[in-house]
Amino acid sequence: MFDAICNASPWHRLYRETTLTAIDRTLSTLPPGPLRILDAGGGTGLMAEWLAKKGHHVVLVDTLPDMLEISRKKSRETPFEVRQGDLSDLSWLDPESFDAIVCTQVLNFFPDLGAVFQQFAGVLKPSGMVFADIDNPLRWCLIEALDGQIENAIAIVRSGKDERRNIVGADYFFHRKQDLAEIVASAGLRLEASWGVAYIAPYVHIFARSQEFLTPEKLPERAAFFAREENYEKLRALEAELAALDLCDEMAGYLQFFCVKH
Repeated sequence: MFDAICNASPWHRLYRETTLTAIDRTLSTLPPGPLRILDAGGGTGLMAEWLAKKGHHVVLVDTLPDMLEISRKKSRETPFEVRQGDLSDLSWLDPESFDAIVCTQVLNFFPDLGAVFQQFAGVLKPSGMVFADIDNPLRWCLIEALDGQIENAIAIVRSGKDERRNIVGADYFFHRKQDLAEIVASAGLRLEASWGVAYIAPYVHIFARSQEFLTPEKLPERAAFFAREENYEKLRALEAELAALDLCDEMAGYLQFFCVKH
């Protein structure tokens, strides 16, 4: 279902298109040639498959058996490695063996990002790069408040956690940009750049949940408006205009960043 949502939901589609462009741009800062890349928390293998098709040697690591099963099926057609493991303990991987690490839509599941980035630093080669992103709390405060879940919106601000598990049905944690800079620095990494992804598109899901876009004929009219291709293109153009402005990246749906090992 997740793969289908990435193509059907306007927000997920825009996120994916923007993220692939950003990863391409970031990887281009490394020496040319096939890279050894860790897809950290790679889920169903969407990212690993895309990277492998570009000629890179990709190792996908995830904890969820259902996700790994889908990834293994994809890896039979587009070769990449699939391994089960927790990102807070990567000691079973060879030290300093990866040119790059890609970690998208994963970090909010960890209360202690320091442990994760320490593990990343351990398996990353000197001058290797981490591309990562994290869900910003502002959009979820707004979505929760407009849905009448004001107490949970307050909890997100105060405790940095989705106390009611409304977002993904599991513990979901938020981390400030300032804290991220300190976390990566303590792991021996240098934060090179950060930027916001999507300032408007995430709020399309006020009108319909992600999975509802899989049946467009049943969507409420306002959600169906954004599902139409011509309107999606307008939304994408608007996001491009906003991305060109000097807006606070913590106001966006996601905060993306990359860092380099000293």
